Amino acid sequence: FVNHGDALKEMQQIAAAHRGKKRVWFHAGEFSDSLALSHISGELPYYWKFFQDNPDTWLELRTKSVNLSVLRSLPPLPNVVVSFSLATEPQAAAYDRETPSVEQRLAAMQRLRDMGFRLGIHFDPIIYAEDFADKMQVIAGQIRKVVGYGAIEYISVGAVRFAKDVYREARSNYVDSQMFARHFIQGADTKMRYIRPLRLHLIETAQAMLKKHGCPEEKIYICME
Repeated sequence: FVNHGDALKEMQQIAAAHRGKKRVWFHAGEFSDSLALSHISGELPYYWKFFQDNPDTWLELRTKSVNLSVLRSLPPLPNVVVSFSLATEPQAAAYDRETPSVEQRLAAMQRLRDMGFRLGIHFDPIIYAEDFADKMQVIAGQIRKVVGYGAIEYISVGAVRFAKDVYREARSNYVDSQMFARHFIQGADTKMRYIRPLRLHLIETAQAMLKKHGCPEEKIYICME
C-alpha cells in the first residue's frame, strides 16, 4: 500500500476517538514484512512522526527481516516496539523459507537493543514436532544469552491455525508438509486448529522453557487461543 496519507488520516481519527480512554495499538507487518523492503518503500519516517506527535498511541513493527537500514536513521521511540517472529531452528529452516536464520534475527535484535529500541517476540505459529521441547529449550537459552529477557517487552505464544479456506488451500498445495502431520479440527471461531490438548501442550511447553531461562511470566501472553 502506498496511500500513506489516507492511512495516517484514519489513524489520527482513531487516536483522537480513544485519547485518554485506553491504549491504542497499530500493527504493521501482519500481511507483509514491516522492515524487509522499508529502504525502498520509504514509509517509516512518515509514521514515525505520527507516533512522535501521538505518544499515547503505540506501534508494533512485525518482522523476520534483519534489514535495519531505515531504523538506524530514526530515533527509538518509547511507544514503538519492533517484534520478531521466531521459531525453533528446525521449524525456521522448514517453514520460514528465504528468510534470515534465527541466529541472524537474534543478532538484529541485539543491535536494536543496543540502539535503544523496544523489542517483542512472537512464537506464533508453533507447529508440532516430537522434539519441540528440546528445540524450544535451545532457542530460549539463545534469547537469554544474545538479547536478554530484560530487553523484551512481551513474548506471544500460539499454536498454528488457519482460516478454513486458507487451510483447504494449504493442505491441497503442501500435501507432504509436516505442518499437517497432526489432525486439525474447526474451532468455535471457525478457524482450523490442532485439538485443544495438543495446542495447550505446545503452548505450556513454550512457556515453561521461556520461564526456565529467565523470562518473567508476566511478559508471556497466549495469542488467539
